[in-house]
Amino acid sequence: MAARLAAWLVHCYTAAGLVAAAGMAVLIVRGGDQSFRWAFVLMVTATVIDSTDGWLARKARVKEVLPEFDGRTLDDLTDFHTYTSMPLFLMWRAVKPG
Repeated sequence: MAARLAAWLVHCYTAAGLVAAAGMAVLIVRGGDQSFRWAFVLMVTATVIDSTDGWLARKARVKEVLPEFDGRTLDDLTDFHTYTSMPLFLMWRAVKPG
C-alpha cells in the first residue's frame, strides 16, 4: 500500500508541472512585466520538476507498482506545455511589433 501511495505521489509531482503551465497561461494572458516575470519563475519551477520527477519515478518503481497508469504520457503532455506551448505563447504575447 505504501508503494502505491508513493507512486501516486510521484505522478502528482509530475502533474504539478501542468499546474505550473496553467499558472503560466493565466499570467501570460494577464500580461505586463510583473506577470511575465512570474511566468518565467513558473517555467523554472516546471523545469526543476521535470529534472527530478524521472529520478523519483525510478526510485519509487512507478512502472512496476502502477503499471495501469501511463506516467510517460503525463510527462510528455507536461513537457509539451512547459517547454513548447507556454514559451511560444509568452513570446507571442510579450513581443511588441514595430
